[in-house]
Amino acid sequence: MISPLAYIHPEAKIGENVEIGPFVYIDKNVVIGDNNTVMPNANILYGSRIGNGNTIFPGAVIGAIPQDLKFRGEETTAEIGDNNIIREVARLLDAPIMTTTLPHEAHEDLEYATDPELIDEKFGEIVDLVIDGGIGGIEPSTVVSCTEGSPEIIRQAKGILEEN
Repeated sequence: MISPLAYIHPEAKIGENVEIGPFVYIDKNVVIGDNNTVMPNANILYGSRIGNGNTIFPGAVIGAIPQDLKFRGEETTAEIGDNNIIREVARLLDAPIMTTTLPHEAHEDLEYATDPELIDEKFGEIVDLVIDGGIGGIEPSTVVSCTEGSPEIIRQAKGILEEN
């Protein structure tokens, strides 16, 4: 069922058996697969691709512009796989959640990228919060995709995925 109080752009593609609650906003250039539930007040913005069998809770925003400091306005997409539960947790923190690889110039000392005080000194005017987790390393992290049935290592680096 699609609520008559929802706005769905005519160019959005909505799959079969999708529930869309009141006051949901679905932008153009959005694709939503089958068997999804989009609860009231969710916003699914330009370029979003939602797989099948997802539940998107009230107030969630999918596909807003990236908060990455390297973002310069280029077209982006947000791709959500199958069978996910998307909750709006930023409201509970009263701030967006973001993690990023810090931009740096080739001539810069990388110490600023590992020391929380230097990170705050360099980026404190353009970010709301720097969490001090101690001095870190500059080794790349392991990236694991959890979008399919079992985890898949995309990049093996620091951190080892132990299989049970």
